[in-house]
Amino acid sequence: MGASLRSRGAKVTYYTVAGESLPEIEEQIKKKGPKDPISGKRLAGVTKLRLSVALDRAEFEPAGKILEDEKTDLYACRGKVKKLEIGLSGVITLPRLQTKDLSKKARSEWERFAKDLRKHQTQHLAAAEAEINKVIVEIDEMRAEAQGVSTQEASDKAYAQLRRDLVERYRGNIDKRVEWAQQKFDNKNNYGPTLNTKIS
Repeated sequence: MGASLRSRGAKVTYYTVAGESLPEIEEQIKKKGPKDPISGKRLAGVTKLRLSVALDRAEFEPAGKILEDEKTDLYACRGKVKKLEIGLSGVITLPRLQTKDLSKKARSEWERFAKDLRKHQTQHLAAAEAEINKVIVEIDEMRAEAQGVSTQEASDKAYAQLRRDLVERYRGNIDKRVEWAQQKFDNKNNYGPTLNTKIS
């Protein structure tokens, strides 16, 4: 089975904006928009992600047979991860328009902007999932080898070493990698769509 991702998706919450024109609405977004968890800037939309990684509860198994060395009478075990769940969930915050005073063209532009913004924020979750899946491949390739006077001792030592390796390599590191993936995605996409306030 190995390491796995359990993604619970993202809950969507809203804050309200209003105005008689798109520039007025944009000013409300600048004042009321959620703060980006990484940059601290107020943006039209934000996706906050939550990771849960229980490295200490990882389960292990032999990567192949535990063999006895006839020369040393010691058993050798190569351990691998049998089970490790990485949980991911998110909260997306988006603007909700509360006004009936916009022109047909302005409302159409708002609807286009709102649709693209929701899509952009949803893709943040996908970017996080993609980075976590890279981590999962790395974890599944990890091995630790140890010897013991019995198969039990050899496997216990191998699993203990693999647990130490996991903690050393990934404690806090997965969060940083997911954060980096979010920054890379935003930089590539200029922090999402912009509202064309020239439309009246």
